[in-house]
Amino acid sequence: LKSIITCDTNMTTIDYVDQNGVSSDFTCNTNLNPGNITWNNDPLTSNEVDLTACSFTCSQPSPVNPPVVDLRLVGGENTTDPVLQSPITILRRIVLRVY
Repeated sequence: LKSIITCDTNMTTIDYVDQNGVSSDFTCNTNLNPGNITWNNDPLTSNEVDLTACSFTCSQPSPVNPPVVDLRLVGGENTTDPVLQSPITILRRIVLRVY
């Protein structure tokens, strides 16, 4: 990422400009069945996964460090079996490069 255009705390979309100057976005679509995450409207998750919660939180710890994006995903298998629907939470921190 070259720069983040729109991202605050607990956002469902992050708009950014890549290193080539192209605007793009990642979006959480938990209102769909199954819920998913997309990059420029193209699904990144399988229909076998149901994303039930998702958020992006952007911050810049200090002026000399690059921005970070904290990603929170919650989901389970897309099935009617309640045992297999048990939610899993994934938390990831992405440290951006500075171009």
